[in-house]
Amino acid sequence: MGIDEVRRVNWEYVGILRSGDGLRKAVELYERVNTTINSRESNAVLVSYLTAYVALLRTESRGTHYRVDYPDKDINWRRRIYLGVIS
Repeated sequence: MGIDEVRRVNWEYVGILRSGDGLRKAVELYERVNTTINSRESNAVLVSYLTAYVALLRTESRGTHYRVDYPDKDINWRRRIYLGVIS
């Protein structure tokens, strides 16, 4: 997946207006890409995947990112989401 494709997927599914269906589609597309190679493209895919994955977990609208399927803020989401690496 090239940088232009990453940009297109992010614009279409992970932009300011988001939905669960679109975020799931982005996650599925990014999961197909090998991100173990250290390249500009694989790094862009990995960061975009993590962004879409966490946005899918957060079932609310916050800041400038609007979930069309969850239009309101939820006080329970006033926290950060941390992802760890298991080695």
